[in-house]
Parts: sequence; structure tokens; C-alpha cells
Amino acid sequence: MARRIRLDAPKVAHHVMVHALGDALLFLDADDHQDFVDRLARLLPECDARCLAWVILPNHVHLVLQTDEGELSRVMRRLNTGYAIRFNRLHDRRGYVYRDRFLSRIVTGDADLIGLIRYVHRNPLEAGLVASLDALARFPWSGHGALVGARPPLPFEAVSDALSLFDGDPRRARTELLAWMAREPPSPNPGDEAPLAAKPLAGRPSRAEPPGRIGLDALLRAACEHYDLTLAELRSGSKQPRIARARAVVAWIAVVELRVSGRRIAEALGVTPPAVSSALTRGRRAAGEDGFHAATLHGARRI
Repeated sequence: MARRIRLDAPKVAHHVMVHALGDALLFLDADDHQDFVDRLARLLPECDARCLAWVILPNHVHLVLQTDEGELSRVMRRLNTGYAIRFNRLHDRRGYVYRDRFLSRIVTGDADLIGLIRYVHRNPLEAGLVASLDALARFPWSGHGALVGARPPLPFEAVSDALSLFDGDPRRARTELLAWMAREPPSPNPGDEAPLAAKPLAGRPSRAEPPGRIGLDALLRAACEHYDLTLAELRSGSKQPRIARARAVVAWIAVVELRVSGRRIAEALGVTPPAVSSALTRGRRAAGEDGFHAATLHGARRI
């Protein structure tokens, strides 16, 4: 079966998971943990990437990453390959280390991002590796300690960006974050895709969804108006330059500015998810050249 096309673009945040092969452990001792952290500290700044949440568990890793250049696969390839070579050499083993290539999904908005920070950082607590939130703040293989001020941030940790989701003042943000982390996790719904589908939780902070954010329907209307198209033309799949350009711009803005899932964008545009992914680079350039951004789209007429 063909691998799913990975949707990526500059400035897009991703929830990433790396899992050990089979029932094996990915980290056998503290040196393994520290080596992985050191690689993050070196590679992420070098690749213009930042981490808003992370945790290392015995057999898997969660990362919430954002890259400036939309090169998540390159970052993860360097990270995972280097760690696997070192792991096999030091532990006198051969063969695959990981279950498969890394898993990822695009973060669909601030509410989703807030939910992921809680989900990722509570993993040691839910797994019984620590007994309390106070102990979690001292857990060395997670980003929680830096967020709550228990230790200085590491070079790859985007602490200010993460805290700004809760409040503009770091002290108040940490108070809200701690209250958010203390909430009991909801009961899983049947059919939820754990663990990657860390959905926003009920009772999330009120600032999770910035006021005035437009939706995908408004974006489609605005694109039709800007490029003098009908909705049927925009969804036609035509390769006529004006239509293809408009479609690429919609894909770019929907992914990067509105945080809409690739599947939903594909359905709205009448194309496949791989077509959305391939349009992102063209859409980024065209949106800049055409001065077309989400902030300019309020009041778009209906079509």
C-alpha cells in the first residue's frame, strides 16, 4: 500500500510521534535519553525549527514541532537516523530501531495546540512514571519543567510561544497552564485515534480560539472574488493558470493561517490531499505576490 503524502508547509505546527519497533525499548538508559535531547538541541535551531511540547517515554517520543521552511521530514530524518546509528552501535545490536517512519499530523489551531501541550506533557503522569504534577515539573525528559519555570529552557524549546497561548503575561500564563494541566483527562470516545488524535479538551482556556478568525467557507468566497471565479470554477480541478493559482493560494492560507486539515481542504477544493500538499509552495509565493492573506478576507461577498 502506498504511503500517505505528508502535508507540510513553512510555519505549520505538527504533532509528531516516533515509536520503537515491536515491543522493544527506544531508550535503555539515561545516556540514551540525553543523546536524543542533545540532538534536538543541536538540530532544531540549525534547521530553523522549534518545539512547543515534547516528552521522551521508554518506547516512544512525542514532539510538537514548527519549522520555518516546511522541512519536517528532513529534520526528522536527521534526528532519527543519527539516534538509531548511535543506539545500535552502543548497545551492540543491528537492524531497525523504529516501528515505521515517524507519524505526524498538522495542528489545526490554537485550541488544538493547547490540547496537545497538555496531552504530550501529561504522558509521564498517565504512564505512572511520575506521581504528581510537582514531580512532573522535575521530570527531566519533558518540556513541562521549562514551561512552568522549574528549569531554564533548552535551546530548542519555544517556551514564550507556548506560554503566549495561555496569556500575554508569563506569570499569568503559567498559572493558567498549571490549572489546565491539573484537569482530569476526559474519558476516551470509542473510535478515537489515540495517541495522535489529541483533541482539544472541554473547558479549555477561553483565549484558545482568537476572536474574528474566518472560516474555510469565507476563504473560498474571498478567493473567488479576488480571482474573479465562481465556486464551481475554483472546484473544477482545471489547470488554467488563474484557477490553479487561486486553488494554491486557498490551500496555503487554509493550512498555514487557518490551520484546516489537508483532508478538509481537499474536499472543499475538489482535489486530493496530495494535490493540496504539492500546491503549498506555489500558494505561499502567490499569496505574497497577490497580497492575499487571512487578515484581509473579512467581509468577502457571498457567491
